[in-house]
Amino acid sequence: MELAAVALIAVICGTVLRRGVSELAVVLSLTAGAVLLAALSDELAELKDRVLGMMQSAGLDLTLMGPVLQAVAIAVVTRVASEICRDAKESGIAAVLELAGTVLVLITALPLMELVLEGIGGIL
Repeated sequence: MELAAVALIAVICGTVLRRGVSELAVVLSLTAGAVLLAALSDELAELKDRVLGMMQSAGLDLTLMGPVLQAVAIAVVTRVASEICRDAKESGIAAVLELAGTVLVLITALPLMELVLEGIGGIL
Protein backbone atom coordinates (compact mmCIF):
# COMPACT_ATOMS: atom_id res chain seq x y z
CA MET A 1 0.00 0.00 0.00
CA GLU A 2 2.87 2.37 0.75
CA LEU A 3 4.17 1.99 -2.80
CA ALA A 4 0.79 2.92 -4.22
CA ALA A 5 0.62 5.97 -1.96
CA VAL A 6 4.08 7.14 -3.04
CA ALA A 7 3.12 6.62 -6.69
CA LEU A 8 -0.15 8.54 -6.34
CA ILE A 9 1.54 11.44 -4.56
CA ALA A 10 4.20 11.57 -7.29
CA VAL A 11 1.52 11.56 -9.99
CA ILE A 12 -0.41 14.39 -8.34
CA CYS A 13 2.75 16.46 -7.83
CA GLY A 14 3.87 15.72 -11.39
CA THR A 15 0.54 16.86 -12.77
CA VAL A 16 0.82 20.16 -10.89
CA LEU A 17 4.43 20.64 -11.97
CA ARG A 18 3.66 19.96 -15.64
CA ARG A 19 1.51 23.08 -15.73
CA GLY A 20 4.41 25.29 -14.70
CA VAL A 21 7.82 23.66 -14.97
CA SER A 22 7.55 20.48 -17.01
CA GLU A 23 11.28 19.72 -16.66
CA LEU A 24 10.84 19.30 -12.91
CA ALA A 25 7.98 16.90 -13.54
CA VAL A 26 10.38 14.59 -15.40
CA VAL A 27 12.89 14.79 -12.55
CA LEU A 28 10.12 14.01 -10.07
CA SER A 29 9.08 11.03 -12.18
CA LEU A 30 12.62 9.68 -12.26
CA THR A 31 13.06 10.16 -8.54
CA ALA A 32 9.74 8.51 -7.71
CA GLY A 33 10.62 5.57 -9.95
CA ALA A 34 13.99 5.15 -8.26
CA VAL A 35 12.40 5.28 -4.80
CA LEU A 36 9.77 2.68 -5.79
CA LEU A 37 12.39 0.34 -7.26
CA ALA A 38 14.61 0.70 -4.21
CA ALA A 39 11.65 -0.15 -1.99
CA LEU A 40 11.19 -3.39 -3.95
CA SER A 41 14.80 -4.54 -3.72
CA ASP A 42 14.24 -6.88 -0.76
CA GLU A 43 11.18 -8.47 -2.38
CA LEU A 44 13.05 -8.96 -5.66
CA ALA A 45 15.94 -10.64 -3.84
CA GLU A 46 13.49 -12.93 -2.04
CA LEU A 47 11.78 -13.80 -5.32
CA LYS A 48 15.11 -14.71 -6.90
CA ASP A 49 16.12 -16.85 -3.91
CA ARG A 50 12.79 -18.69 -3.88
CA VAL A 51 12.88 -19.42 -7.61
CA LEU A 52 16.46 -20.69 -7.34
CA GLY A 53 15.44 -22.81 -4.33
CA MET A 54 12.55 -24.35 -6.28
CA MET A 55 14.88 -25.13 -9.16
CA GLN A 56 17.34 -26.83 -6.81
CA SER A 57 14.53 -28.84 -5.22
CA ALA A 58 13.36 -29.96 -8.65
CA GLY A 59 16.91 -30.92 -9.63
CA LEU A 60 17.05 -28.43 -12.49
CA ASP A 61 20.29 -26.94 -13.74
CA LEU A 62 20.73 -23.50 -12.16
CA THR A 63 22.67 -22.23 -15.17
CA LEU A 64 19.40 -22.25 -17.11
CA MET A 65 17.85 -19.71 -14.78
CA GLY A 66 20.57 -17.08 -15.23
CA PRO A 67 19.59 -16.12 -18.77
CA VAL A 68 15.90 -16.18 -17.87
CA LEU A 69 16.40 -13.79 -14.95
CA GLN A 70 18.64 -11.57 -17.07
CA ALA A 71 16.02 -11.42 -19.82
CA VAL A 72 13.31 -10.48 -17.31
CA ALA A 73 15.54 -7.77 -15.81
CA ILE A 74 16.34 -6.37 -19.26
CA ALA A 75 12.64 -6.32 -20.16
CA VAL A 76 11.67 -4.53 -16.94
CA VAL A 77 14.43 -1.92 -17.18
CA THR A 78 13.64 -1.34 -20.86
CA ARG A 79 9.94 -0.91 -20.13
CA VAL A 80 10.51 1.55 -17.30
CA ALA A 81 13.11 3.55 -19.23
CA SER A 82 10.96 3.73 -22.37
CA GLU A 83 7.98 4.96 -20.35
CA ILE A 84 10.18 7.65 -18.81
CA CYS A 85 11.23 8.67 -22.32
CA ARG A 86 7.59 8.85 -23.41
CA ASP A 87 6.78 10.88 -20.30
CA ALA A 88 9.48 13.33 -21.40
CA LYS A 89 7.83 13.47 -24.87
CA GLU A 90 10.71 11.52 -26.47
CA SER A 91 8.77 8.72 -28.14
CA GLY A 92 11.44 8.21 -30.81
CA ILE A 93 14.08 7.48 -28.20
CA ALA A 94 11.61 5.19 -26.42
CA ALA A 95 11.04 3.18 -29.59
CA VAL A 96 14.78 2.75 -30.22
CA LEU A 97 15.27 1.79 -26.57
CA GLU A 98 12.58 -0.88 -26.87
CA LEU A 99 14.26 -2.26 -29.98
CA ALA A 100 17.60 -2.34 -28.15
CA GLY A 101 15.98 -4.13 -25.22
CA THR A 102 14.49 -6.72 -27.54
CA VAL A 103 17.87 -7.35 -29.16
CA LEU A 104 19.53 -7.70 -25.74
CA VAL A 105 16.87 -10.18 -24.59
CA LEU A 106 17.39 -12.25 -27.74
CA ILE A 107 21.16 -12.24 -27.23
CA THR A 108 20.67 -13.24 -23.61
CA ALA A 109 18.36 -16.10 -24.66
CA LEU A 110 20.75 -17.49 -27.29
CA PRO A 111 22.40 -20.01 -24.91
CA LEU A 112 18.96 -21.40 -24.01
CA MET A 113 17.99 -21.61 -27.67
CA GLU A 114 21.22 -23.47 -28.42
CA LEU A 115 20.49 -25.98 -25.64
CA VAL A 116 16.98 -26.55 -26.96
CA LEU A 117 18.24 -27.07 -30.51
CA GLU A 118 20.95 -29.46 -29.29
CA GLY A 119 18.30 -31.41 -27.38
CA ILE A 120 16.09 -31.61 -30.45
CA GLY A 121 19.07 -32.64 -32.56
CA GLY A 122 19.88 -35.39 -30.07
CA ILE A 123 16.35 -36.75 -30.27
CA LEU A 124 16.31 -36.80 -34.06
